[in-house]
Amino acid sequence: MVDSAIVCVLGFIKKLHYPDLITCAHYNNYSDGNIELCSLPFNTSTENINRHEYYKNLYLSNGAYWAPWKNIYKNSVIQRNDLKFLAGVICSEDCDFFMSYIERANTFAFYNSPTINYRIDRDGSVTNVMSAEAIKDRLNIYRKYYENFTNNGDDMSSKMGVFFANKFANTVYDLWRLKNPRDKTELIKFIEKHKIILNETRGFKYSISRVIWAIFGYYRGSILLKKLNKSVDKIIKVVN
Repeated sequence: MVDSAIVCVLGFIKKLHYPDLITCAHYNNYSDGNIELCSLPFNTSTENINRHEYYKNLYLSNGAYWAPWKNIYKNSVIQRNDLKFLAGVICSEDCDFFMSYIERANTFAFYNSPTINYRIDRDGSVTNVMSAEAIKDRLNIYRKYYENFTNNGDDMSSKMGVFFANKFANTVYDLWRLKNPRDKTELIKFIEKHKIILNETRGFKYSISRVIWAIFGYYRGSILLKKLNKSVDKIIKVVN
């Protein structure tokens, strides 16, 4: 934790009467010496919010705030509900823990000041290599929460269903990383089995992606979308 932040964040926690979950800003500290401030798209909370409002903020920001260093959890909630990370899951296990925790917590807050210097070394990391196993873990976790929310039927649950459908689609983009034909076949079968999730995505990017996947298939489509994204990034840099 950033030394100067300790006293401040403890004061914040006390002021808000010890919320069950606090999502924070942080620093990314890269191996080349660069430091990046990762702020939240929300102001620091002046009062606690409920689960519905917390989900609303997640949905509107499309943020993936489940990285362990992004949150301050209350140990009593973890112990009371015997919450644990899934064994044998190498990617998105933090998402599963985060979502399980939220469903058992009652009070939430945002703290838009960095509390952690997170040192990043990409060499050999799961998210850098992104193996077939890691991709399937992500697809399974996002499928699980898409189904959980869409089965509830209320408006916010429907929106969170879209949230996880989009995350599912974001994972399909990573198929270009696969080299083993058996891995490609297995994951494409899995995606095809759950393609209804892709139909629930929302946003221009996902509309284009669905068309490309329908024409070229998931694997070739992911390669084309990767090239398309690079071209768009170059255009943006030139314009700016």
